[in-house]
Amino acid sequence: KYNLNNMIKRLSAFDFDGTLMNSPEKETGKVEWQEKMGKPYPFEGWWGRPESLDLSVFDIKPFPVVLHQLEREKSYTDGYVIVLTSRQEKLRPYVQAVLDKNNIQVDKLDMKHGWMNKGQKILKYIQEFPELTEINVYDDMDEHINAYQEIKNQIPEHITLNIYYSDQGKLTLIESNSKLFNIITEEIQKII
Repeated sequence: KYNLNNMIKRLSAFDFDGTLMNSPEKETGKVEWQEKMGKPYPFEGWWGRPESLDLSVFDIKPFPVVLHQLEREKSYTDGYVIVLTSRQEKLRPYVQAVLDKNNIQVDKLDMKHGWMNKGQKILKYIQEFPELTEINVYDDMDEHINAYQEIKNQIPEHITLNIYYSDQGKLTLIESNSKLFNIITEEIQKII
């Protein structure tokens, strides 16, 4: 039986807040919300609230460099591009609205539900796409970078895992299990 999943060789996973999108941070976001709404922000929480993604209050834009990278990843015919966020499933319509407003289309919007961290989710995608040869992950949070680093020994040898750290829209390749990356890193260490 012909299976479309067998055609996917490249998986790219972009974090939403602080990586792909320049989302309002908790402290500044609450202040801006109060100023626009003319009343005190009524909740303790931020990231789990629809108010943090309120497009009538915030003009949430993508970081240009990261958006460019996402578009580049989408150009691969054997690629599968996801937004992998820690935002809860109940916020899916709000996250999707931000993506739609910015004309960002991906193969899947993967929301937080259940106990799995982002690394464990990547392992699930490896099962779903048996022909994978490359995985690129993009994130701004140490917790998620660590989750990706923790799974590298569970990834089959023929799959290259590239971990990119995002800092205010600047991307840095911080780890790769590719042979070339490791050779270059070793040579740089000899020079330093």
